[in-house]
Amino acid sequence: MNFLESCQKARQEAKISGNGPSTVKSQTGMYAKLVEWVNDEWYALQSRRDNWYFQRASKNFQTIASVHEYPATSLSITDLGTWNEKSFKQYLTADGLANEYRIGRMDYADWDRVYNVGVLASGVPQAVCVSPDNALIMTPVPNDVYTVTGIYYRSPTKLVENSDVPRMPERFHDLLWMGAVLRYLADQEAPIQRIALLQDRYNSLLFDLEREQLPTIKMGRGAFA
Repeated sequence: MNFLESCQKARQEAKISGNGPSTVKSQTGMYAKLVEWVNDEWYALQSRRDNWYFQRASKNFQTIASVHEYPATSLSITDLGTWNEKSFKQYLTADGLANEYRIGRMDYADWDRVYNVGVLASGVPQAVCVSPDNALIMTPVPNDVYTVTGIYYRSPTKLVENSDVPRMPERFHDLLWMGAVLRYLADQEAPIQRIALLQDRYNSLLFDLEREQLPTIKMGRGAFA
């Protein structure tokens, strides 16, 4: 279901007169609110967690000898939200992919306290840390060209065009119009019974989304649920 279809579905389910909107652009009155509410719901869903599977992306880049810091802009990433700091692996580019191996992570505070003093040591990178501004820091400083791969999660985005489709699996697209209708009902001070009925449907679908699109929480031995 694309952006426009979600807005039209919201209008239909909210029982608002008319048969639009015909576009998400330049709307006024209640149609403008519906467009805004659908978009607000999509943004809120993305912002709800920072590790949705549907927001996950992989980045592959090559280090530069004697360069230890790699901002997102230098990696041509324009939608970086957060890095998965446990996901990094690398190989000496000259040796090829068959020699790839995982590397560790380090807290930025530890790197700054222990390693960020004087002339930084160079060698085969053993760990990656993420700076407060989301730059990747390799330690030791790469002494050669290494190919590094890591996973990141995209930052929340807004829908813009009629044909824009939310990135999450299609069966969860109903959350957008449901969220918009709940906003409409609150705006109209609708009876609590009408709100509660839709809220139950929304919560059930949201639960399914979280179960399918979030990592499983593993409990340690002796832990309680």
